[in-house]
Amino acid sequence: MLPLLLETFPGSRIVAVGTPQSIEGQSTLLKARYPQVTGKVEYHTIEDAHDYHVIFRQLGDVLESDDDLIVDISHSFRHLPALMMVDMIIANIKHPGRVRHILFAKELEAGKRYRIVDLREYLTLANVSYALASFTKNYTIATTVRTVDEIYQVLLDELTRFGEHILANSFEALLTPEGKKPPIVQQILENIELLQKHKTTRDLIHPLVPYLDEIANHMREIQAQSERPLDERYRFFAGLMFDKGYLLNALTLLDEAAAAYCVEAFRKLPSTAHAVERFEAAIQNRDDSDIYNRYELLNITKNIVKFGEKFTKNYKKEKVFNTTIALKFIETIKAYLKVDNHYRKTKNLRNFLFTCDKTRNNLAHANSDKRLENVRSEIKNLLIRYEEVCYKEDPLHRFR
Repeated sequence: MLPLLLETFPGSRIVAVGTPQSIEGQSTLLKARYPQVTGKVEYHTIEDAHDYHVIFRQLGDVLESDDDLIVDISHSFRHLPALMMVDMIIANIKHPGRVRHILFAKELEAGKRYRIVDLREYLTLANVSYALASFTKNYTIATTVRTVDEIYQVLLDELTRFGEHILANSFEALLTPEGKKPPIVQQILENIELLQKHKTTRDLIHPLVPYLDEIANHMREIQAQSERPLDERYRFFAGLMFDKGYLLNALTLLDEAAAAYCVEAFRKLPSTAHAVERFEAAIQNRDDSDIYNRYELLNITKNIVKFGEKFTKNYKKEKVFNTTIALKFIETIKAYLKVDNHYRKTKNLRNFLFTCDKTRNNLAHANSDKRLENVRSEIKNLLIRYEEVCYKEDPLHRFR
């Protein structure tokens, strides 16, 4: 292999790593049998072939010495190619594409015929596997984890975008088409399908299949949320964020789910449905985005339920002309709560809303007086409490 490398890459820096005995043997071989080969070999001596730690560092230093590398691991002590592969996996995470080829002489006929194959695609699999494992755990992919193979990188880029949106609680962006492009979730599903069918990857990605299947199933689960009402969607994502360990995200979404429960309930009640529909029409028509937006609808509705007749909303004077629909909405919801003791019947819901708001505000600010386990326990209890209050008790008749 050494003479072949010298012939194939004339003028390149050739670095040979080996024991003193192997270096002496290779030097003698070159002089005796391959005098026509030009080029200088830079020998790096391994003093102790069984000192794995020193060898590992030595091979790592070689990989750091150039920006463009072709590595041959065809023959040596068994553990040396293994150590070099580990070093290359690390180097490829730090510097994707630095290792251009990993050459290996595949024996076709014992001692006579060999085919030189490139194992670099397996190095790519290591990077992709690491990225997919990280994503399935917590939706993040380190920006340093990249590949030079576009078919993999396109998927990793989409997963990165997905993670950025979901950690920002920007779920609509995941489920909404991007101009002429399908939603991010759909793009991920299409890229996974391409990997599993493409002729250059379908027979290679077997180690990735469990990750790819898990991610694809999860994308379909998220995709299904687009058909669900807003309160159920928020509750789903709150549980998702809690399971992934994003406690503030989970609590914020649970608070939004409770507010959305109120909106969805008032949408169904005959005496309040029209007010909800008019407010949402104003959002769609973009009448005044400062007043008519999804956050305002949820926040106003939640606070009317919390405070009843005491709730007031003061708009700036310059906004008065555009507030007719919003003020009518507030008046209608307050009127419903006033009759037939409806406000009194929402006591458990109100208590839940107050507790949820308080817990979220505490967690969102410097909260040094509570241990993580206690915070996690509080949020878990709130998730359970949501099920009891909104689904079972259902004081606003959302599910009846």
